[in-house]
Amino acid sequence: MIIYITYVKPFQIPLLNRLEIFNEYSILVATYHLYCFTDFVPDPETQYQMGWSIITVTVLNMAVNILIMIYMSIGALKMAYNKIRYKYALWKKNKELSKKNPDNTKTVKNDHELEGN
Repeated sequence: MIIYITYVKPFQIPLLNRLEIFNEYSILVATYHLYCFTDFVPDPETQYQMGWSIITVTVLNMAVNILIMIYMSIGALKMAYNKIRYKYALWKKNKELSKKNPDNTKTVKNDHELEGN
């Protein structure tokens, strides 16, 4: 699966492709840890240490995914804020134009008209 994701790059956003590769490696490492909990490793102390190791891998994976989710959410919020601010500026400009000339029905529809007046 790692080779497939590396070559096909199924997501349009490069960050998501890298995150998916990271997730696949995390699953691979966690799966290798599972062998240490069988009779393959007879020492209970080693199994105990490997338990902490798998916990570390899992927590690291969760932390990276949560941080990327927060990062992308902040980016989406910024874009939504800018869109609302832009629409407000158009509304305000249209309001000013209607006050100056109430008979004229001209309205501002894009930023080129907004900057031009």
